This record gives sequence, C-alpha cells and structure tokens, in this order.
Amino acid sequence: MAEPVRMCAGCRGHFEKKKLIRVVRTPEHTLLLDAKEKASGRGAYICRDPECLKKARKSRALERMVQKYLPAGLVQAVGSQSSSEEEHGAAPQAEAKEETAQTEPKETQEAASGSYLIDQEAGLKFCGGTEPMHLRFLTMFCQRKEAVQNKLETAMREENWKDYTTHIHAVKSTSLSIGGTQLSEAAKALEMAGHAYLEGPEEEKEWQLSYIREHHAEVMEMYDALIEEAKGRFGIEI
Repeated sequence: MAEPVRMCAGCRGHFEKKKLIRVVRTPEHTLLLDAKEKASGRGAYICRDPECLKKARKSRALERMVQKYLPAGLVQAVGSQSSSEEEHGAAPQAEAKEETAQTEPKETQEAASGSYLIDQEAGLKFCGGTEPMHLRFLTMFCQRKEAVQNKLETAMREENWKDYTTHIHAVKSTSLSIGGTQLSEAAKALEMAGHAYLEGPEEEKEWQLSYIREHHAEVMEMYDALIEEAKGRFGIEI
C-alpha cells in the first residue's frame, strides 16, 4: 500500500506523511508536536527543516490550519545562533556582507534587497543574455497582463479552480522568464494550492481555498506593481 502523502504548511511541497512532523491543536486549545500521530485534534504537517517552520509562521499557514499562533520563541530558537556562534562568527559575517554590498553594482544590490520586482540579471538568463530580447519578452508580458488578470478574476468569481490553477501557472512561468522572481514564487504558491485542492486529501481542501482567497489580491497587486516598474524603469509602453 502506498504511503499517505501530506502537504508541508511551510514549503507547500507534498511528501510521505512519515517524513513530516504533525502539529496539532488539542481540544484543550494547546499546540503540540505530535511525533507519534496519536494526539486528537486538528492537525497540520510540516517538514523537519527549520526554514519551513519560519515560512509557515510568516505566511500564517499554521495559524490558519490549527487556529493557534506558534510561540515566537520557538521560531527564534530553531533559527538563532548559539551564544558562541554569535560571539565568534556573527561579526565577521556582517563585515563580509557589508564589504560585498560596497563592491556589488547598485542594480544587483537593489534586486537582492527586494527593492526591484524585476531582476534583470535573472531575466537575461532566459533571453540568451541579450537586453533587446529581454525587453521584447518584458513588453509581451506587460501586454498580456490585462487579459491574464481578467481570466483569473473570472475563474475566481465562478469558482472554477481548474482554470484558475492553469492561469496562475502561466503567471508563474512567464514572470520567471522576465526576471520577476518574487511574483513567480507568489504565483507558484497559489498554483500549488490549486493543485492541492483539485488533487489533494479532502480534509485539506477548505484550507487550500482559504489560502487562494486570502493571497490572490496581494499577488495581483504585485503583478500590477511589476508592470508599473517595467514602464518606469525600462520604458515599456503598452
């Protein structure tokens, strides 16, 4: 018999249940890690990677699934350095980062810091390394935006999650090809929620729809902002 598969609330990947940790909210309204999966209550699953715990807390995924905040101290504990590491390792790392920032071009610094939604260097990799081709792809991306958004809004309104998943997949792929890595990642999360709703366990369907409904508007705002950046920064005309 195939091993049951569950979705990680952090990275949203699907893995065998035995490889994940179950987080459960008990009837007494306490939150615990259920290693033996015997505790009663509403549960969610998460990878054994501390980064997934951070992502789940940042996106409020576990909060929505178990209706309980994770203690801030727990997230700090799994991601923090020991006092020895802080004493001997933190300062050199900080100095190295500062030195790197001074030598990197402003364009690279802006993209790395998240000030820009379009990472031109990443986009050039998909365009043969030529700026004219990148601008051509970027123009096509901008010109298609209204039609794509209309299709997404129609699918949302009609609750046609199959079409929604197809259209948000297109946003994920095309935004990556022009260097819109942040938008691509945000669209990817919506796409994965759509696939999980269509193909995943029945007990997770309600949460998947909640994720899409909660995050759709902010992803569309990011979409709009990327288009405005393309117009102002690259002179794209639609």
